[in-house]
Amino acid sequence: MTIRAARARCSAGAVKSITSFRARCGGADDVRNLWPEPYYNGTWTATIKDKLEARAHKDVCNPLVSDEDRETLLAKFRRGFMRDWEQLYLQYYPAP
Repeated sequence: MTIRAARARCSAGAVKSITSFRARCGGADDVRNLWPEPYYNGTWTATIKDKLEARAHKDVCNPLVSDEDRETLLAKFRRGFMRDWEQLYLQYYPAP
């Protein structure tokens, strides 16, 4: 299955197809890394996770961060997204 086909399975407006760790932050752009994420299903929605993904991108790609610190941040975000992205979110933002 292609990434396009996997994304097509998501209903328009109800869910979005996401990766466990965004490609822009070093994640794999691979269909095995995709699953639907709801926009409206309780508190922890795709919109909330998008905010954390934007923060990860901002922190990891900050030109003022040293290469060593960048690798540390990248590892932290990867672990956090794979294990429990909600707990990772709470390290940066108050509960939604």
